[in-house]
This record gives sequence, C-alpha cells and structure tokens, in this order.
Amino acid sequence: FCIAGEYTDDGFSGTDFKKRPGFLRLIADIESKKINAVIAKDLSRLGRNSAETGFLLDTYFPQKKVRFISVTENIDTSRRDRTFNLITPVYNFTNELYCADISNKIRSALEIKMKNGEFIGSFAPFGYKKDETDKNRLVPDSTTCETVKKIFTLAKNGFSSYEIASKLNEQNIPTPSSYKKSYKRVSTAWSPSSVIKILNNE
Repeated sequence: FCIAGEYTDDGFSGTDFKKRPGFLRLIADIESKKINAVIAKDLSRLGRNSAETGFLLDTYFPQKKVRFISVTENIDTSRRDRTFNLITPVYNFTNELYCADISNKIRSALEIKMKNGEFIGSFAPFGYKKDETDKNRLVPDSTTCETVKKIFTLAKNGFSSYEIASKLNEQNIPTPSSYKKSYKRVSTAWSPSSVIKILNNE
C-alpha cells in the first residue's frame, strides 16, 4: 500500500458522520480520487452508526471503487462472501449498541451525582466557585457572592428586576459574563433578564 494520509477524529463521537473533521477529509479525498483504499483498526473506527456504516460498506465504497479493510475483524471488501455479508452487520450493530450503552451509563452516573447534591456543570453559577479539593462541590466566591446577596436583598425590599439592574449598572458592578471571559472584566451591562436568572437559580 502507498499511504496517502491518516485520518483521525479524537474527541468526536463515532455516531456523527457530519461533524468529524477527519472523516469529512477522508470523504473529500475519496471524491477527488486521491485514495482507493481505507484501512482501519476495526469497524468502530469507521463509525458507530450501523445504518451509516452499512451504507458506506455496501453502497458508497463500491460505487467509488474503494476497498475497505478492518484489521481486527479481518474484513476486506475485496473478498466479500457469505460470511462477510452475515457478520459485518452484526459488528456494526454491536458498535452502535456499545456507544448507546456508554452514553446511558454516563447519563446515569451524572444523575446519581445530581441526586447526591454534587455539581456537574462546567462553570460554577455566579456567586460561587468550585471547591479546589472537590470539583463537584460549590463554595461561595468572595469576589462575586456579595453581588448576589445585594440582588436578593433588593428583590426582598420590593425592587423590580429593571430597578435592580439599573442600580448594579450605576455602581459599575461587573456582570456574570464579564467574569466568564477568562475572568477578565469587560464592559457589559446588567439587564433585567440577568437579574431574574440569578433570582430563579435555586
């Protein structure tokens, strides 16, 4: 074999055939007739969607006269036989099932964390920060928690969200978005909706 290129999609789901940059580059090179064979470690590297992977093997690759080889499963489209036609769909289905199973396990693990009161978000809510010793625990952020207390105090005293936002802007108090941008303050203004979001966030 003459190696024309290597195509990888680290960090992308194998179930998605529209956003994987390596896969899209592979298809582009097939269309431009740069390559006429694809070699993968196993079928799951090609994809984890049985319908899409089946279409590639049964329709697209033959139409483009592209040979596909899966090393681990010993699959080679240049020697299709009864075994190939029987076993390949099974491999494809197993790969998709494995992906769905992993997704369910991750979702279940996250639900357990939430029920235990553990924080699972990427960013702590305004007024809080992640505990340095436990990323799933929130602790008050001394930089922003006083602003949150001020918002609740004003709301308790009958001020509307519009009035609260105006007071925060008058006092040049940084907004939540100004802290999210690499924790560098930017000149964004408070709005009634940003005040309501904080008041409603249990």
